[in-house]
Amino acid sequence: MKNINKKYLVTSWIITALVIVSVIFVNLIASSLTDKFSLKLDLTETGKYEISDITKKVMADLDKDVRVMVMGKESEISGEINEYLRKYAAMSDKFNLEYIDVYKNQVVLNDYQAKGKTLETGDIILECGERFKIINSSTIYNSTLSFDPSQANYSFELESKLTNGIVVVTGLMNESSVYILEGHGETSLDSIKKSLDTFGFSNSSLNLVTSEIPEDAGLIVSVVPTADFTTQEVQKLEKFFDRGGNLLMVFSPGQAKLELVGAMLQSWGIVPNYDLVLEKDPDKVLQYEFAMLTDTYGHEITNTIRTQSLPLVSYQTSSFSILPTNVNNAQVTTLLETTNMAIGKTNFESANTNYEDGDIRGPLSVMVISEKYTPKQSRVAVIGSIGTLELAAQYEGNNELLSGIISWMTNNSNTLKISPKIVSQSRVNVSNSTLVIMNYLLVWIIPIIILLAGIVIWIRRRYL
Repeated sequence: MKNINKKYLVTSWIITALVIVSVIFVNLIASSLTDKFSLKLDLTETGKYEISDITKKVMADLDKDVRVMVMGKESEISGEINEYLRKYAAMSDKFNLEYIDVYKNQVVLNDYQAKGKTLETGDIILECGERFKIINSSTIYNSTLSFDPSQANYSFELESKLTNGIVVVTGLMNESSVYILEGHGETSLDSIKKSLDTFGFSNSSLNLVTSEIPEDAGLIVSVVPTADFTTQEVQKLEKFFDRGGNLLMVFSPGQAKLELVGAMLQSWGIVPNYDLVLEKDPDKVLQYEFAMLTDTYGHEITNTIRTQSLPLVSYQTSSFSILPTNVNNAQVTTLLETTNMAIGKTNFESANTNYEDGDIRGPLSVMVISEKYTPKQSRVAVIGSIGTLELAAQYEGNNELLSGIISWMTNNSNTLKISPKIVSQSRVNVSNSTLVIMNYLLVWIIPIIILLAGIVIWIRRRYL
């Protein structure tokens, strides 16, 4: 009997050892495969960890080594960012990932300080030869508004920044030069600069009074100028258009009328109305009549907004009229429009928010684009609200609009348009009594039941 017990005991130990060794072996294989392939399934509601086909193609075509330095130890970086970086490393052995302990390694910090760059924990540096691109950690996450009060949404923009950064530093595309006008009392619009940075565009200030338009300029942006352009500035812009340049102008209600700017835009078939648009359709109004959901027309800029039915909010906007003919023979298109119930208030001193003589009846165009084809293809876009673009950080539809504008205005040649992941964090309302019950159940009751079951099984089978 003792020999039989010893035989069962030895067999039990052998089986246990084999199981342990097998588990270790399987884990080693899985760990090795994980380094080369993505073996995880993305079960998140919005596909937060899904990699776009654009990124997969870029990584498949990557033929230059890219040094990717993350400022900080791996344990200091969020799990989402680490997961994305591992996915990129698994797609190409040219993606050389390393984490820099900023307290032990001051060389990188000093090198970039000499270049005039300040690095913080969580920043990501992409290097290839002499080219480099810095992804600031503060720009990876952005909060967005949700129409569902039980949800708190945020956008996760790492993929767009990583992929565009890779193609820039490897020379697969050149950074497109965008110039932002100054000298006319323009407003600084951080959302435009942020979006330009996301897509890999360099941007600089430009004063047309003191400077010529650089040859590398592809797009010029003017944000709510309060002073008119001079004749010489308009002439510089006309030459810029003739060589294929593009202009984006942002207006705002109450803005001073700009005669020379207005004449230039009329040659493109666009007339600024300098009004304040009030939406009277209750289904389109968001709390106030000057904050409204805007209808979009099909175009390359708005395709994503329309196909995904994304809400797009226009906030404190003015409108534009379209001329049936124009001297540039440009094709003029309305992209954003109000309902026919909207009105454009032209008398800002009046307290009456209803229609009065001199006001403009809807539907009203609040964003218009114009495109001419001779002597070279050139584009002008006008939008009647700085607030609409500022809301790009809060509404996905507005973010898509801004990125679509930049993509189209730069002729799409230098942009890899990857939409940010919008992540929903639903709030679950749980009462205090429910929390107490869950605490006792998970911390005490279930563990005690498992322990008692184990003791009973051991007592009944200890002599087998």
